[in-house]
Amino acid sequence: MREQVIHLPRLMDRNLKETGRLHPSKVSLTLSLQPLSTADMELPEDDPAVEPGMFVELYTHSGSAGIFRVANVTAVYGQKTRRSVHLEHGIVTLASSLLFGYHELGGGKAGEAGTMYTGNVMDVLLGKQDPAQAFWVRDPGLPTPPYAFSYAFENENILSALLSLTGPMEEEYMWHFDMTSFPWKMGLISADAVPSCECRLSRNLLEASLRFDMEDLVTRVYPLGYGEGVDQLTVRDAKVDGVPYGQVYLQDDAAAAACGVHMAVYTESTVDDPDTLYAMARRVLKARSRPRVSLTLTALDLSDLTGEPLDSLKLGRVCRVAVPDRGAVLEERIVKAHYPDVYNRPRDVRLTLSSVPEDAEDLIARLNRKTSISELCSQGAASEYGIHFGDNCDASYPASLKFFIDEDAIHVNRVICRFQVLPFRGYTKAASGGGTGNLNMTGMSVTVAVPEMDLTTGYNAAAALEGRHTHALQTPSQNLTVAFTAADLAGAIQAGSHTHPMDFGIYPAGEPGTCQVAVDGTLVPAEAISSGEFDAVPYLARDAAGRITRNTWHEITFTPGGICRIEADLHVRTFIRSLKGAVL
Repeated sequence: MREQVIHLPRLMDRNLKETGRLHPSKVSLTLSLQPLSTADMELPEDDPAVEPGMFVELYTHSGSAGIFRVANVTAVYGQKTRRSVHLEHGIVTLASSLLFGYHELGGGKAGEAGTMYTGNVMDVLLGKQDPAQAFWVRDPGLPTPPYAFSYAFENENILSALLSLTGPMEEEYMWHFDMTSFPWKMGLISADAVPSCECRLSRNLLEASLRFDMEDLVTRVYPLGYGEGVDQLTVRDAKVDGVPYGQVYLQDDAAAAACGVHMAVYTESTVDDPDTLYAMARRVLKARSRPRVSLTLTALDLSDLTGEPLDSLKLGRVCRVAVPDRGAVLEERIVKAHYPDVYNRPRDVRLTLSSVPEDAEDLIARLNRKTSISELCSQGAASEYGIHFGDNCDASYPASLKFFIDEDAIHVNRVICRFQVLPFRGYTKAASGGGTGNLNMTGMSVTVAVPEMDLTTGYNAAAALEGRHTHALQTPSQNLTVAFTAADLAGAIQAGSHTHPMDFGIYPAGEPGTCQVAVDGTLVPAEAISSGEFDAVPYLARDAAGRITRNTWHEITFTPGGICRIEADLHVRTFIRSLKGAVL
């Protein structure tokens, strides 16, 4: 048998400077496909001092298992003092940095300017590490998933934010870590679906436990996102092949036909984008629409002896397992590998294989989870405000009622407008009487009516009578009509400066008639208006995604057939969240 050489654990201080080697009597190591991997060591009393926060690089017969941070140290005193050390993979350092407040990242369409892909989101999140402990960067040598999902984080540590990135991805990805140099590198790699290792009872399989589980079977899922009540996000508006989905649930028809309809609610209260919610729901349905198959294997990793890739039982690989009594071969992914004693039994490994990706486990755990407004992530609240409006108008000058929809409005529930068409309302009456000018014409007196206006500045006949005018010529016995121009009368009419008082009051005029109503330029059909009331929501301007435009003014115009007055009340109801602004 080939002799194995396994390096001793390398102890480092908080600045990753090596301080010595450890001599553990036992090391057990649990590697998990979905971080966090852990380890435990038993140390003799004469080994170097180990304190929480220090780092240790661990090894197996395959090489380095990565760098771990000391989580806690327990000392047991007796005839011989021994110390137990619990370690967590170095990725745990990301949990020490917090995304305080609300952060919305990602989104857009592939190929468009400004689109934020998964790799860009990773860069932003890793850039939020505390400068004093910025251990990680994105691995530039790894391709990033070609997705542009929209993510929302609120008061969340960077580790949990990063691990949630794979939630909407239907394809399987797994995390890859490179800790050979500083800063450490991390990234996502596509999980291979082709079997690359094998376990057989006649070769390297000591024991196998097989479990088929229908307990969490789901063939129809109702996804719910941000909000509450009627304002809670569903997948109805998600775009599927460019067309709104139109349903509030997703169903696997083939699985429902084979196993029956099993319904569940999936709630992810941080998601406020219907496309992202739809993608996450698809992943949940894919993972749970078939009975779950899980395998627990006690096996031997013989790759260092045989040099055969099929004997290398590495984390993340799809393993082929022959099941004798079923006459079948199962192919499932290794999601967990536990090495009970790295130095004394280096080839012994306990494997967990599952048909459900481990990161999907977190999604499934949210099935049937009730989300309340008391959660750390704010769910917003309903908001309603009213506007009273009144104005005179006619066909040439329509009445215009403008209102603003805030960018924080998640849903626009109702925009109810109630209006009346009333007689025109004036507030002043014509001046009481006009002035006159006298013109001598062959012995007769011509009386010219001066326009009813403020005459404090005098009356200029030439200006008032510009062009042709017709005036009455008064004589004791007859009325004659005389046509003349202002030039004919230049200098002939004299009127002294004087004033006429206005009569103030409320003076209705005109008759109420028909009126056309338009919302953002779209005519509201007459049948949509009942007793002067209608909902403006269906007619509000929309963006390219079909959503009512936010952070902009909207306008309702009233165009009557004649002169009249419009009085209206507008009630705007939205579901709004307060994520911006100052705290005063």
